[in-house]
Amino acid sequence: ELWRAKELVESRCHPDDGKKILLPFCFAAYVPMQPVIILGMLWPGGSVANQVFWQWYNQSYNAMVWYHNKNKSSPLSNFDLFKSYFLACASGIGLSAGIQMWGESMGARRSSMAATVVRSGAPFVGCVGAGW
Repeated sequence: ELWRAKELVESRCHPDDGKKILLPFCFAAYVPMQPVIILGMLWPGGSVANQVFWQWYNQSYNAMVWYHNKNKSSPLSNFDLFKSYFLACASGIGLSAGIQMWGESMGARRSSMAATVVRSGAPFVGCVGAGW
């Protein structure tokens, strides 16, 4: 029983300062939170606006998880934090929306199968680009 309590405290409290981490931002909640984001990104027939929203939501959620679980002994300025968040959002949204628009323009010129494949890859390229 004591070990179970110890595991619970370690999973919900930050190891550097001991403060409680909000449940949605614990690493233990990262996997259960992802299906909603993935379904939103891969929604059939999703538009460019759909990609923009879900890329922004994904990068915002990732930034919050990272912020709440970061190494507190290494300080990070607010400017660096904002710069990282802005660049991740801009690259994720830009790549995803750009590929989505490219896929939509392909639909009129080529087979719909090629356009569907390109549009389906837009969320993946946006996420990889934002994390790279």
